[in-house]
Amino acid sequence: MSHHFDTPTAKEDPRLNICDFYLFRGRPGTTVMALTVNPNAGVGAPDTFRDEGLHAFRFDTDHDFREDVTFKVQFGAPAYADGGEDRHVQTFAVRRATGADALKGAAGDLIISGDTGRVVKSDQGCLAYAGLAPDLFATNGAGFGAFRKALWSENRFAPEAFQNGQSFFADNNVTAIVLEVPSSLIGQGVVHAWATASLYGHAPGSCRMNWTRPHHSALPPSTAAASATT
Repeated sequence: MSHHFDTPTAKEDPRLNICDFYLFRGRPGTTVMALTVNPNAGVGAPDTFRDEGLHAFRFDTDHDFREDVTFKVQFGAPAYADGGEDRHVQTFAVRRATGADALKGAAGDLIISGDTGRVVKSDQGCLAYAGLAPDLFATNGAGFGAFRKALWSENRFAPEAFQNGQSFFADNNVTAIVLEVPSSLIGQGVVHAWATASLYGHAPGSCRMNWTRPHHSALPPSTAAASATT
């Protein structure tokens, strides 16, 4: 998982602040990868993706801890969605890169594209969604505070503090990128995977990166949470 605000870039723009990365089996023969960014999206932060950002799912298939296959996601400029000025829509494109292109840059073969806010399907069997999603992180903030006070200030165990609680994150959204691709587009056997969010294009070769390992991985794992079998 990510430590929030890993980089100055993430502190400056929450749309490049990684929340979590998920990796798991999808439909037969497919793998699902999901990346969430932008905590409190649409409330305390924009409901859009950074159009100068490059979000990437990176896979090491030969165990040298360097990416061999990368799925790169980029977004167009935000526009108002139909139905009001409170919601925005963007175009997005997903490219698959291998070899030297997997390591850096935005180059790659286009595998799927569409608009945010809806599920898109490609002829290659890929599915993609990019847009607002509920924050899956949950905590009983008030209960935790009361429990901690009882433990440290009163030297007593107070599990009743968590009764009838409400998640502090109940009404929060993030922006999510979810891809389901044929596993053959990744590789066979055990792979290592991570995700990045960076600014791209400000200067030749510039790339300021925030990265995370998987929060959940496909079974069976090989090394901690950074490996999965495809």
